[in-house]
Amino acid sequence: MGISPPLVLAQLAVPPLPPATIARPRLTEAVMRGLQGPVTLVCGPAGSGKTVLVSSAVGGTRVAWVSVEREHNEPARLWEALQRALAPEPGTPTAELTYAPGPAFGVALVNALATLPEQAVLLLDDVHALRSRASLAWLSFLVLHAPPTVRLLFSSRSDPVLPLHLLRVHGSLTEIRSDLLAFTEDEAVELFAAHGVTLDPEQVVALHRRTEGWAAGLRLAALTLQRRDDPARFVTEFAGDDRAVADYLVAEALKTETPRRRAFLLRTSIVAGRMCAELTHAISGDPNSETILEELARTNGFVVPLDAQGRWFRLHRLFAELLNAMARRELAGELPALHRRAALWFAGAGEPWNALDHAVAADEPEIVGALMLAHWVELSADALRLQPFLDAAAGPAALEPLVRLRRARVAGDLAAAETAVTEVAPALESVVRLDVAITAFWAGADERAEQELAEALALAVAGDVHWAAAEAAAHLALHAALRSGPVAAGPLLTEARRLACGRSVAALDAAAGTCALFAGHPAEAAALLAAARTAALDAGLIELLEDPSRAAPGFAAIEALLIDALSDDDPRVADAAIGAALAQAEATGHRSVFKTLGERGADLLQRQVRHGTSHAALAAELLTLSDAAQAPKRCEPLTEREQAVLRLLPSPLSAQEIASELSISRNTVKTHLRSLYRKLDAADRRDAVDNARAQGLLPRSIGRSGSVHPVG
Repeated sequence: MGISPPLVLAQLAVPPLPPATIARPRLTEAVMRGLQGPVTLVCGPAGSGKTVLVSSAVGGTRVAWVSVEREHNEPARLWEALQRALAPEPGTPTAELTYAPGPAFGVALVNALATLPEQAVLLLDDVHALRSRASLAWLSFLVLHAPPTVRLLFSSRSDPVLPLHLLRVHGSLTEIRSDLLAFTEDEAVELFAAHGVTLDPEQVVALHRRTEGWAAGLRLAALTLQRRDDPARFVTEFAGDDRAVADYLVAEALKTETPRRRAFLLRTSIVAGRMCAELTHAISGDPNSETILEELARTNGFVVPLDAQGRWFRLHRLFAELLNAMARRELAGELPALHRRAALWFAGAGEPWNALDHAVAADEPEIVGALMLAHWVELSADALRLQPFLDAAAGPAALEPLVRLRRARVAGDLAAAETAVTEVAPALESVVRLDVAITAFWAGADERAEQELAEALALAVAGDVHWAAAEAAAHLALHAALRSGPVAAGPLLTEARRLACGRSVAALDAAAGTCALFAGHPAEAAALLAAARTAALDAGLIELLEDPSRAAPGFAAIEALLIDALSDDDPRVADAAIGAALAQAEATGHRSVFKTLGERGADLLQRQVRHGTSHAALAAELLTLSDAAQAPKRCEPLTEREQAVLRLLPSPLSAQEIASELSISRNTVKTHLRSLYRKLDAADRRDAVDNARAQGLLPRSIGRSGSVHPVG
């Protein structure tokens, strides 16, 4: 054929199985079932056992094997390898079909293969190495038009650039992916036994959980255990920075990454368990975070999608541990700043627990304080844990009843609160009295609440527990305002401000704004909120408090947003604020704060209903309208491209495949999806299809089953 360099015959041989390989019938049977159809894909990260699986599955079968190398991106070279692999004696030339650029070659190839005297399996190992359009073009044609004489079997670290979506639609593709390739605990026991290693069941479970069933990780652990006489210690210490594991991961998962993607992985490994584009952008500063995450999930194998929409990802546990260890070495001076960015992002996303973890890791006491101020209820158990007096007075054992007490407070369950309080250490009396008092307040036990709040305030002041004094005073003021109007709350708030420190002053001013809001005085509420922000600025907390919509879901966030909505004359600002308040209420279930909004508030809610916003149903509920159910609301008009995307949503196509069908990028598809979900008031793909069908934008049933598939 006149093509150089000469063909490496080893590329055409089925590789021998490694020592101590165990039989995995569930997988070999899955491959053999796949070979009853035209195309089978075995896809998983490096070291997941793909080559071992296909080698064992096709043993004894006539198979044309090609181990794909970089040179096969030259289309003639790839065809030469396949043709020689198909020969009666692999490696010897057969009647030649000469490669020629253009679509005619694909037709000639399919016709030639159709004349094979017996059925053949064409197996391309490591097909992810193919990148050239020319090689992929004729291979794609073969995939779509494979004659009955040929069965195609691919192994790959990532989805090859082939028309897989069309094969799925036609039911012509069998897929064996990472979740199936992962070893079960029983298979792990067999693997260790094959290496002469015997472990206790608990040790096997620990290693299986640590490796997530990753074949290479388990095999490397087994090889190391052969040389160790302390298996218990090894199992305890085994992690991603184990020398053998680290060397493998660096060579297979990091060495081929670009410097930009490597830096991205190191910096964002601090949120390895759950990451999205917005979060990783905030941490790394890389504006292309979304594209990088998607590329890593598609090509790296150790970046795992967490949802069908491709928004959230995580790192494989061992890979994350390796990156964490490398980050500690290479980015030691930068880590506090990275944790600080993560803390601020999580705080803004309404995830105070994650924010607190990163704020502590960043050694940022001001952010910790701001979180405590903004998230009294959600973080109270953590706040108590961080209070020095708790460790001195009662120790960590006091946390369990305190957590149960706080849960009772959130639920307004006075009986449960009184039960929990009997188990709390006496040294924490000011804390527990406060929780019982607030529980009584929200349970409607007014007289009991007033008495308990007064006692809690006195105890907190005596014990110099400023945050508890501020909270007790705020609720006493709120109690007075609800009973007698905002004027009655004034003396309580003034006295509390005199006793409190900077953070508590901000909290008390915010509480005073709440009193005014409940009493129907939005202008006064707005002034008090401004004072609260000033106090927060004085305390160095303005980063988290200057935008109420960044607060955590809860009463405080909703109240602040409602104050903004009621006090702003700009209808766009007011609508945005009331919409954000409704979103918080939707997420938390809080409703009572909307009950006293007056005529102005009712107008704002009516606008939400009239305009058919994403929270129109909740707004209608809060208005407690007595009219018959409203006529179905039509969504905003869809653009032509949004309509095209919508028509494909009921199909099994992934986001990438929809992008291919419409000749647009995956990012553009995701932009259209976000717009569609908003316009259709949908939480996910299924909701969007259901709502579109209800509004006549889609027919009632599409395809044979009418099923809806997640976007991947």
